[in-house]
Amino acid sequence: MDDPRKAIRLIASTAVATVLAFTAGCASLLGNGEGEALYADHCAGCHGHAGRGDGPIAPRLGRPPSDLRRLARDNGGSFPETLVYQVVEGQRLVDGHGTRDMPVWGRVFARDGGEAAATTRIDALIHHLERIQLR
Repeated sequence: MDDPRKAIRLIASTAVATVLAFTAGCASLLGNGEGEALYADHCAGCHGHAGRGDGPIAPRLGRPPSDLRRLARDNGGSFPETLVYQVVEGQRLVDGHGTRDMPVWGRVFARDGGEAAATTRIDALIHHLERIQLR
């Protein structure tokens, strides 16, 4: 392109379109049950379908899985979104587990789509966990 202003406008419009598409994709994942599907595929085996900690694998674990419906209640009524993100992504170990029994889902979620996809999937999963909290 000969006109630098046209090049800048093209770059800017492409960036805006990319951000809008990504945002729409995130909203779509959060709103269409993606978090519930991720939970069913990756969490329910240990934590149970409803999040009670009573999944079919639970009896074979050295420590019972958490009742994920109680996260907000156990945190003074506020859902600990940052903590949950860190645990799911693999940044933080769960106290009392000793070794890391829970898989690092951030790595699994990143395999198909990279870090941005992993973040979007973890956010969708967190959104689902917020919805199942006991009030």
